[in-house]
Amino acid sequence: MKYLLIFLGLCLFSCNNQTTSNIQPEIKIENGSLTKGEQDSLIMVLSPYLEIDSIVMQNANQTLQMVSEALGDTNGEDDYYRNVLHVDSIIKQCITYAQENEPKQLLDLFDKEKVNIYAHPSNTIEHEKGLHYMILSLYEKYYRPVSERLYAEKMIELYELTLAHIIGLETFGGYHHPDYILLAKVLMNCYADGLNNYDKAIELQKKVCERIEQEEPEGKASELYGYELMELANLYLTNADTLRTDSCLQELRKNPYMEKLLEE
Repeated sequence: MKYLLIFLGLCLFSCNNQTTSNIQPEIKIENGSLTKGEQDSLIMVLSPYLEIDSIVMQNANQTLQMVSEALGDTNGEDDYYRNVLHVDSIIKQCITYAQENEPKQLLDLFDKEKVNIYAHPSNTIEHEKGLHYMILSLYEKYYRPVSERLYAEKMIELYELTLAHIIGLETFGGYHHPDYILLAKVLMNCYADGLNNYDKAIELQKKVCERIEQEEPEGKASELYGYELMELANLYLTNADTLRTDSCLQELRKNPYMEKLLEE
């Protein structure tokens, strides 16, 4: 199944110019700001992107041809392999920045190239999680003091890419990924609390409710569905959408677990 991620990688790479920004925040970071532990951890999570499974690359040929034909892109395969070589140089430079204690240069380069990195065949969901953990910790250390909104925007960029990754895994694997609901909830909170973007938060919370309805044996009658529907009602209320708030409350009254809470 691993090689099927190449499809997602190619799609991400093809829309690189649409999903990344050339505008980088002005951040004052003094050299030597990275701790020894941060340096070692960064090198550890970056290194897997220098390792390419030969079997995966062989399987990529057929998949890339199929995807390129579907997208009408005759250069898709060449672009993909060029990106593999490009990312190799990017990762080496990021490791150098970590070793030389230059966090600003590292973050600037990562922000510019992250979509290309995610299009790399070694970007499994496990590697991505490890890389995200370290990058997010640096965002909190360096971006959050500059602006809470900037911090939220940077978090959202990473979480949105991981959500796309998970959806790709689900599409090809024909299963529900266990991280989908948790990730959608994290994104929902980022949009609501970080950006006050309640329209997007509502969209994500609706997807959470739909997923729980599919996964829970009791469906809409489950306790978990009731609590998430209540969260959706709160978002509608905050967004001044009283009509949909009332609709959620009416549905909640049909949930055996929520009925008593609403009566209290």
